[in-house]
Amino acid sequence: MGAAPLVITDVRASDVRGVPMGQGLVTPWSRSVHHTRDYLAVRIETDAGIWGLALDGDWDSIPMTAEAVRTHVAPHLVGRSVFDLEAHSRLLGNVGAPGRFYFIEIALWDIIGKALGKPLCELWGGRDDRVVAYASTVHYGKTPAERGEDCRRYLARGYRAVKLRLSEDTIDKDLELVAACRSAVGDQMDILVDANQAGRRPDDPRAWTLQRALDTARGLAELNVGWLEEPLSYAMVDESRRLAAEADLPISGGEGKRGLQQFWQVLQGGLYNILQPDPVTSGTPTTLLKVASFADAAGLPVAFHHGKGGVGMLVALHMQAAMGARKYLEVMDDPGYWNPDGFQVGFRAPVFPDADGIVRCPDRPGLGADWDPDWLEKHQLAG
Repeated sequence: MGAAPLVITDVRASDVRGVPMGQGLVTPWSRSVHHTRDYLAVRIETDAGIWGLALDGDWDSIPMTAEAVRTHVAPHLVGRSVFDLEAHSRLLGNVGAPGRFYFIEIALWDIIGKALGKPLCELWGGRDDRVVAYASTVHYGKTPAERGEDCRRYLARGYRAVKLRLSEDTIDKDLELVAACRSAVGDQMDILVDANQAGRRPDDPRAWTLQRALDTARGLAELNVGWLEEPLSYAMVDESRRLAAEADLPISGGEGKRGLQQFWQVLQGGLYNILQPDPVTSGTPTTLLKVASFADAAGLPVAFHHGKGGVGMLVALHMQAAMGARKYLEVMDDPGYWNPDGFQVGFRAPVFPDADGIVRCPDRPGLGADWDPDWLEKHQLAG
């Protein structure tokens, strides 16, 4: 099917609120309790009859609304070519309403992939559709022994990597958690850790100092941990530069940065050894493909943050494959507290790694999401 002209004829939006996620998830960075997630879904129609769909999501309340999309986005998209991506990207970065709207461009790329008959990973230059997944744990309150048992179960399900959250008051307690998981699975799993410190003020009593980050990194390296994620506040620029240069293992981060300028500053500053943009909140796909090129020029690996929902996870999967970087895909999976069916909302079934810990890009054109028709109908997003 020819791609031209692919003119946008309609933009439909739906507020998807109160999706059950699990029971009593306690986030380690804030100790707040969550039971549900909210989403905003946008479907874009074209004159060729090809449509695309994208979602963004967050905790119990997100500021973006369907009404904001209808008022501030739709009038600027309808009648325009899908291919006018630079203009669309600028528009979505400057929407005059609370929230973030970058994710809407995912629906446009979904349309382009369908029109060209290509999965996004192939459209973006990928040759290998295999990406190693890691199970991303979140819930605060499990003992080291309980997390060790969790890791054994992840391993039995096919995962070959796991991410743990460091949130205790002392280094010894944080390292006890990691040591228990390493003891439970030996060298059969990669272990990654996230300190979730980026959003803290440096004067917060729970904020890590440079010395704590360095000492923690030393202990983690002895446990063969793959990376230490966001161990310092974004405000601690000089300290982050020193940490990236001096730590005994790679320092990763960047999920909270937005747009080309901020990522350019991160790369120029040498703040991380691994870059982690979020494919939903850090910018449009058009922007993040440029960010990935920046990182490539700087010699930095990219491992995308999870993306706020199943759509973001799929975009991360396509981008990782397109870059030829087979590690890693973050799969939010903390059974009972953060269930994949509450995160990958709208799909027929959650996406999991296979027996070798690999997730493959969908071979269907575009995003390749396997949408649940009943869910689409329920939220007025069906054809």
